Amino acid sequence: MTVYKRGIIVSSVLCIVSLIIAIVLNYGFEETFWCNVLLGVFGSSFLTVVTSVIGYRHERRMVLEEFYTETLKLINRFNKYQTDFSLEQKIDFYLDLADYDTADWDFSVGKMDFFNKDKWKYIYGEIYKPLLDIYNKACSHSLHFRMHKNGTGRNEAVMQTFIDEIEPCFIEKKTYTFQTEEGDFHPTSIRNKIVDDILKELDGRYYELMYGRKKAQTIKEEQK
Repeated sequence: MTVYKRGIIVSSVLCIVSLIIAIVLNYGFEETFWCNVLLGVFGSSFLTVVTSVIGYRHERRMVLEEFYTETLKLINRFNKYQTDFSLEQKIDFYLDLADYDTADWDFSVGKMDFFNKDKWKYIYGEIYKPLLDIYNKACSHSLHFRMHKNGTGRNEAVMQTFIDEIEPCFIEKKTYTFQTEEGDFHPTSIRNKIVDDILKELDGRYYELMYGRKKAQTIKEEQK
């Protein structure tokens, strides 16, 4: 995106400057030779602007789709977590998560270069950074988990403490109280908040950013 963005900026400047100077030379000094030269520069610059805009829009969509796909892959990992896993299953989950290669995900957000910086700030602040923070937190005790698994530092009580520290970062539990004739009823709801929050952004504002509001609405209607 950066190459096409710079091409658009440089070519647009050349296009405007050459046209202005050509007009001044033609009407102010009646200079035909340099006027024709500058008109040629204007024409080639304008063509470059058009091709750069087409290339930029194509690459912009490709980068946004790549980030969308890589983000889905990562949150699908988190979505496999179950609170009723055994201690060993939870440890295996965190180790598998730590072994997941996020290079493509990181690289895709690094390739974004918008004319409107607010778009990048939105993607970084509402999707990339929150998910990255949770991922880093979930992987923060991977060394201890590996030591537990290979027997060099096996301690179930300590492992449970680490899990109790990590789990609330992305698992939200709420207990409700309902009064019935048989007494109070206390159901508990459990949701994977990082998955829910990121999916809400991906299928909402980000989807419109990727395809445009009108086309995004059309695609959603077709999917329904």
